[in-house]
Amino acid sequence: DKRLKGHPLLPTQRFAALAFFEWIKRGLFDSNLMGHIVKPTGIGKGLTAMMLSEMAGGKLIFIADNNSNGGNAVEEFTEHQAGLAQEKQRSVGRSFGGLHETDRDIVVTNFASARTWEGIQWSEVHLIVIDEGDVNALSFKRSAFITELAKVHGIPVVAMSATEHQASGKKLQDVFPHEILRLPMPDALQKCVEMGLLSDLQFSDVYFDCE
Repeated sequence: DKRLKGHPLLPTQRFAALAFFEWIKRGLFDSNLMGHIVKPTGIGKGLTAMMLSEMAGGKLIFIADNNSNGGNAVEEFTEHQAGLAQEKQRSVGRSFGGLHETDRDIVVTNFASARTWEGIQWSEVHLIVIDEGDVNALSFKRSAFITELAKVHGIPVVAMSATEHQASGKKLQDVFPHEILRLPMPDALQKCVEMGLLSDLQFSDVYFDCE
């Protein structure tokens, strides 16, 4: 289906859906499903996370890299749910900034908050998505925490990022070894965007031609 509950999907999001399905199918009996998706900035990683969640079913934990991006994710997810028929809507909550709405169907949080949770039913969580995985999940403490969740509770974990490694040399594949989808933005295109030369175009208009 080329739409997500009424929202048209970009080609890269459809690729992500197909790749995610194949990854889950191959790892049905793997208790340590840790994968990564590399996609250019600006092509809807939030909507991609929602799409993967609807494919996986169950509860979604979305780990943002900071409270500002977490707030943006809550707004995006809430707006998306508001466009659905009432019987299909899923509740959206946040667990950061003093709120701990971990009983919701979709919980946006950060690592600092998630590590303090008590009483959450991990068996209800069918997917964990980590935004900006290259800067958000490669430290020793964070990677150990998320790896334990994947192994102990058998929860698939997907790290999304526009880049594959940190300046320090740490790589997404060091923590999330399974490559689900890799669509990095060409360096030349990145520079054009930063210089404002492509301000009137969308990434989806130019990316595949450049490749």
